[in-house]
Amino acid sequence: MNSFIKTLIFLMLLSLTIFSISLSMKKGKSISTNYKSEKIKKKESFRDFLFSEKIIIFQELEENWCRKFNCNSG
Repeated sequence: MNSFIKTLIFLMLLSLTIFSISLSMKKGKSISTNYKSEKIKKKESFRDFLFSEKIIIFQELEENWCRKFNCNSG
């Protein structure tokens, strides 16, 4: 009886996996394409984060420079 339940659970998980793969294929994207697009989105968001941090750092440097040398910035 115990092996029957294990086999039943295994078959249910297998059918669920096959169903999810077929569902993603119906959308026109394979699993690897979804993974690659998520990876690209993460890279782009990280790049945007770094770019915004660079802008903040440069603004702080400019403010410190102006404070140190008493420059008038418009």
